[in-house]
Amino acid sequence: MRSIVFKLSFLPVFLFSVLVSCCFIPSAEADWEDWVDDAVSMALKKAAPILLDGIQNWLFDTPMGELLEKAANGDAEAQFALGLMFYTGDHVEKNTEEAIEWWRMSAENGYAKAQFTVGVAYYKGDGVAQDKEEGIKWLRAAAKHGQRDAQNLLKEIKIKY
Repeated sequence: MRSIVFKLSFLPVFLFSVLVSCCFIPSAEADWEDWVDDAVSMALKKAAPILLDGIQNWLFDTPMGELLEKAANGDAEAQFALGLMFYTGDHVEKNTEEAIEWWRMSAENGYAKAQFTVGVAYYKGDGVAQDKEEGIKWLRAAAKHGQRDAQNLLKEIKIKY
């Protein structure tokens, strides 16, 4: 029950963020890219706690040593969880570069949430040098695995997947 209440508590904040961002859609083509970048940043910041909640019980029931061992042995979900922990500073010192490394490993192991997250990071230049082509490559991989956020973002930036 706590998980449902937790997820629902973020719903009004998320909907308000979407409403505010939609009200300020630029009309000039030059401003469009900046608007997309800002919307992507806001979405990632809002999504991180919600994404973490999806694996929270598993994560908190797993000792850190075991989590690190699973991640080192190629467990994509454990790698993704560590990336979220480093990105948000949850139980570890916040380190965006370390987060990206764990997410990239998870993405390379085919985990769609990680592919989306790595795609956004590269597209935006969050924790890595901005490389929109690399970002789009990962967003496409996530979209092909059915990751809805990646599909929606690619539609927004008018890229086919």
